[in-house]
Amino acid sequence: MALSLLEQSKLIQDPQKLFVVQELMESELMRLIPFKNIAGGGEFYNQEDELPDVDFRAFNEGQDDSLGTLRPEAEQLRLFGGDVKVDSSQIDLYGDQARAAQVEMKVRAMRMRFEDLFINGNASAPNPRHFDGLAKRLNTGSSQAINNGGSGTGISLAAIDELLDAVESGGAEKLLVVSKYIRRQLSAASRDPALAGNINYRPDEFGKQVMFYGDARIIVTDVNNKNQPVQDFTEANDTTSIYALSFGDTLLSGIQGLADGQYGLSVRDLGESHTAPVMLTRIKWHLSFSIYRTRAAARLYNIEQGAAVA
Repeated sequence: MALSLLEQSKLIQDPQKLFVVQELMESELMRLIPFKNIAGGGEFYNQEDELPDVDFRAFNEGQDDSLGTLRPEAEQLRLFGGDVKVDSSQIDLYGDQARAAQVEMKVRAMRMRFEDLFINGNASAPNPRHFDGLAKRLNTGSSQAINNGGSGTGISLAAIDELLDAVESGGAEKLLVVSKYIRRQLSAASRDPALAGNINYRPDEFGKQVMFYGDARIIVTDVNNKNQPVQDFTEANDTTSIYALSFGDTLLSGIQGLADGQYGLSVRDLGESHTAPVMLTRIKWHLSFSIYRTRAAARLYNIEQGAAVA
């Protein structure tokens, strides 16, 4: 069974690892996406495309037989993480906080980098060590890619409705992944009596008020670890995209493998290096994500800058 970082955090005994996981959970996306444990360096799976036919029969007739359509897919685990080296003299002079601050910065960079790759990752270029993100998997020719319309218009509320209808959640919560700019346009639309906007606010698992579009929870991305917006107007003709997702074991899920003998994130204090007077902390996570059902994710593309429209 796939568990989110929030669920995994309840089982963690090591305080250093718990500190790292709590920092990763500052990302709403990373807090909500579940991760499934898999053996080996990746997984082969069948993505569900179409269900089989079913029908009624009369007495003494045979049952019709048919099969659903499955598409073989493969997902390789990617080696994610980094080392943190802090001069032992800094620790002598400034205490353990000097080391903790560097670990926190490394983990914050990991969090921001994962969000970026989840949307924009490309295993072909520029770095084959990455996994493919949603933009690559849901390219503009995909059956799950919906055209917002462009032609000088901002995001269309009707197109968002179509986007959400394209996602099958199986009873799970639907999520909209948007930039801060798009969130501002949706918020403005909710204050416009001519649009109404379909925006409401509800408390999350920590009691914090979060934005919903109808019944779909809105997740907001920010910038990556290089301070570049994750969902910017850098697509064709200076446009951007938003995504609708549904997380679950048979929908869209993260996958993670063994690291230092345990599944998931590994955080190790390796003590002082033999080659330099530095204290070494190693963080690693073998991960990627899989889309098990075609309709577990969809993309709304060709969104230009401007106010939301009906």
